[in-house]
Amino acid sequence: MADASPVGSASPKWESSAKPGRLKSYFPQILKWFPSADSALAWRFLERWPDLQSVQQVSRQRLKTFLTRDARSCPPDVDQFINQIREAIPATQDRAVVNSSTIFVQGLVSELHLLRTTIQNYDKQIEAVVRQHPDFPIVTSFPGIGYFCPTPRKGLIGGKVS
Repeated sequence: MADASPVGSASPKWESSAKPGRLKSYFPQILKWFPSADSALAWRFLERWPDLQSVQQVSRQRLKTFLTRDARSCPPDVDQFINQIREAIPATQDRAVVNSSTIFVQGLVSELHLLRTTIQNYDKQIEAVVRQHPDFPIVTSFPGIGYFCPTPRKGLIGGKVS
């Protein structure tokens, strides 16, 4: 799971990339099973099991291992979550809809991973530049600002801080 950036840049969002309508048309359960379609766990889940049929064929133990790998994003009750997967009913049996949607969703998830990595690289460069700025200690010492995202706030303050 990608960590929050110390300079607070935006993360790529599923909602802004495709609207969850595509998922609703063939795999709406994802939107109920995960608190956010933008979570790294949801993205990894869709990479491995892009449709309901594929995840329902996976063993209980393999699902449990996958879900508990990252305790921070693991569902609170893994066994109940797996039962929901087993009991879920497909939104459609139309293989053309399912197949085209899985290709689309997997491609989108790959693009979002790449975009997240690119943003993290920019964040590292911005952090290096911001730390070298002579006003860095002053701007980051303001209550409520701290180290998190001093660059935009410096712009709000304006000019050179003395």
